[in-house]
Amino acid sequence: MGAWFDVSSTDMFQPFSTSHLLMLAVYACGVLAMIFLRKQMQQRHVHAIIRWLLFLLLLSSELSYQGWAIYHGVWRFPDHMPLHLCGIASISAMLALIFQNKPIIRLTYLLTFLPSFQPCWR
Repeated sequence: MGAWFDVSSTDMFQPFSTSHLLMLAVYACGVLAMIFLRKQMQQRHVHAIIRWLLFLLLLSSELSYQGWAIYHGVWRFPDHMPLHLCGIASISAMLALIFQNKPIIRLTYLLTFLPSFQPCWR
């Protein structure tokens, strides 16, 4: 697993490999948990806890990515500033979670779907 975090990893994505199936199972468990616990999740204090946990997850993900790039000496402004579509969507999601502002939430919803329709430039 240490090779996964190297600067150049030779591990390629393989559909339905062990790690892929594990992540699909984690995703399915999360969706099922949200379905079965939807009434409890609507309580004000539980909603706030989930909101702040998601915010912390997004923030720690971005900070750990930046830290990894700095640690390995590959950080460059054009490549690692969160000014690309996914980075802007992440920042927008963090702002939406903090402020719960309807226009920011709508913008985040739009920005999270745009990267999936982005063409490959290879």
